Amino acid sequence: MPNVMRDAQMAWVAFAVAVLGIVASVMLLLMFATEVPYNGPYRYGAAYETLTAVANALTAALVLYLSHLAGPSRGARVFAPVLAVLLVVGAGSAILLVTHVVGYAVSTAVTIAVLFLEGVWMIWLNRRMRLQNLFPASVSTIGWLIGVCLVIGLPLGVLGFMLPPLHIVQLLVLGAGIFIAGAAWVIFAVWWVLVGVWLLRGRRPALGEVTPVTDGAADGAPGATTRVKERGRRKA
Repeated sequence: MPNVMRDAQMAWVAFAVAVLGIVASVMLLLMFATEVPYNGPYRYGAAYETLTAVANALTAALVLYLSHLAGPSRGARVFAPVLAVLLVVGAGSAILLVTHVVGYAVSTAVTIAVLFLEGVWMIWLNRRMRLQNLFPASVSTIGWLIGVCLVIGLPLGVLGFMLPPLHIVQLLVLGAGIFIAGAAWVIFAVWWVLVGVWLLRGRRPALGEVTPVTDGAADGAPGATTRVKERGRRKA
């Protein structure tokens, strides 16, 4: 299949992940606002877990595809497939929670672990794509910040839950973790939309930026030759 068609397909997958993430966030807020205070029934909670499961499964495909575009590396060969498998495991864990096969604690632990590793992947991918001038600066910067927020915020949140409850230190640490990781969650959908637009535009950077174009590199062809194109400028 031509690269353009594959890029277009994966762009719509990215858009789907963004939409699912937004709707899932609304379901989560409704759950805390209307169901948690009354201890259920968790209809919004079930909708949130189901939407998250679908988004995780689609994200697994995007992780593999974008890591492939980043070029041959240990991250693409080892870490990306591991993360993709864990995303599918996370999706299964969410479905098992909805069907009451596993408990909330188990599903939450799996979700946090997957999100942390996804944060590490975001840092690696966006840094690598930017160094190669593949991602526009806006995409790589937002993606890198999301990864940093996840890597910092999630451990802080876990630490906050382990501290003595309602202690000032616990409230500060837990609040900081929720705020930082929550910021990443809020802007994740924006990043996926930007990635989808980038794929639909033929992986072009912003106007005036210089990008290396590698013959055959997108398909992993060995011995590819590299040339540099400068977009946004007219030839004299």
